[in-house]
Amino acid sequence: MLKSIFSAKLFLLLLILFVSTAFCFAKPSFEFSIDYSCLTECSSSVEFTGNGIFHNYHEGSLQKKISSPAGLGGSATVFLGSPFKSLDVGIGSAVCYHLFSKCMLEDEDVKVDNGYVFSVEAGPAARLSFGKYTSLYVCPGVRFNLQNIKIKTDAGAMRYKEKNIMVNVSLGLREWLFSTSKTSLGLDAGFDFAMPLNSFSDVEYSGNGTTLTENYKVTSGRLLKFYVGMCVNLGNRNAQ
Repeated sequence: MLKSIFSAKLFLLLLILFVSTAFCFAKPSFEFSIDYSCLTECSSSVEFTGNGIFHNYHEGSLQKKISSPAGLGGSATVFLGSPFKSLDVGIGSAVCYHLFSKCMLEDEDVKVDNGYVFSVEAGPAARLSFGKYTSLYVCPGVRFNLQNIKIKTDAGAMRYKEKNIMVNVSLGLREWLFSTSKTSLGLDAGFDFAMPLNSFSDVEYSGNGTTLTENYKVTSGRLLKFYVGMCVNLGNRNAQ
């Protein structure tokens, strides 16, 4: 048993040394993209419990769903090394902004003023190249979402803000139309899927000269986003 444990530790140590050596002798490369982004779904369930503002209007949970075809985004990734053939690994980050004019509350469309979703994500990234012109990109990580919904009614105005910390997976393809040893230029397309780890909500109601603010629990949710755009890689891309 001790021999097996020693062998496992030795293998793990050799693997760490191998990967570290690959990083030390590799030159970093940088990938940037700018994308059109379509937010297919950003949904959550809000618990209106207790004696809050909405207690007299809605008891239990409220299903909320946002979608938006109007979005822009961008990403930046630094690839620090190539431990295996045709594989680049590093750290990726991305940002996107979506506008919307209506949302669904319990399957009913509600008109929204000043509605937006702002997202930032980051995590370890890997890019696997199939030949010179095609690459698969994957970046699992953490996403931070900020949602803003403002609704005007005859009685006043309501502003709903939701903050989500989510586990996110980004998967995409890169088609390099122009590629040299130093620079690659092409098209990118892919999707992001996220599930919340923790969420916070604030509701502010203004009417009849008074302003009330309360917090409600967000119990579930998910996000699905598609993107397409242009990307550029600066530095040596491991595509042998």
